Amino acid sequence: MPGQRRDLRAVDGIPIARQVFECDRIISVPKLKTHCITVLTAALKNTFGTVTGLYKAEAHSRAPKEADFVHILARVHAIAKPHLTVVDGIVGMDGDGPAGGEPKRMELIMAGTDAVAIDSCIAKIIGLKPLDILLTKAAYEAGLGEADLAKIETAGDDIDSFVSKDFRLPQTTPLKVIPRAVVNALAGLIRFKPWIDEAICTRCKLCEQTCPVDAITIGKDHCRIDYKKCVRCLCCQEVCPYKAISIKRNILTKMVWG
Repeated sequence: MPGQRRDLRAVDGIPIARQVFECDRIISVPKLKTHCITVLTAALKNTFGTVTGLYKAEAHSRAPKEADFVHILARVHAIAKPHLTVVDGIVGMDGDGPAGGEPKRMELIMAGTDAVAIDSCIAKIIGLKPLDILLTKAAYEAGLGEADLAKIETAGDDIDSFVSKDFRLPQTTPLKVIPRAVVNALAGLIRFKPWIDEAICTRCKLCEQTCPVDAITIGKDHCRIDYKKCVRCLCCQEVCPYKAISIKRNILTKMVWG
């Protein structure tokens, strides 16, 4: 087809790196980290790395809400499903990951052929139920793996021996583990947004270039986010190498988060 890029193959409109279809086996090696949008980035979310071009930013723009975004992630995982996933959790990350968190020593390596099962086990380790994580739930409901801990066979050390009592979840997580009716009732009042610390910002403009809705303007004398455009995808916070972008919360949100 004239003009078609040779470095990718589009599946259901999603551009996937051609190597996914040309290799004999796919081995995925993610780090165990928190994520302000999806709570966790490990076995399932790592396959989003097979997406090429500007589609990642487009996906955030198209599906700014996590409940919608996770279905895109699950679809990508179905297309580029690894034959083996090895999660490196020797030193992971907790807090406001994947860029604003802190190193967390977990002393854990987990490997398997079922990414849903792996993320389900990690959910237990970090203090959540597997289906509290919407990506795990979406992938499980799509038939991509097992999320019932009672049905997951494990070998090696007991998972309970890795459970962390002081693992810090992202500031955006508590909304996912309180009753849905309460979340819906408070949805219009509970808000968070990215905020740029101009004293730390080096004006590298990575956040400006990454923002899927062009809501960020970085100048010599100012750093601005247009919150009327901002979809709270937090891509800016994820790419900032200097931790100059943090999450700001209104008073009610702080009460819910603690």
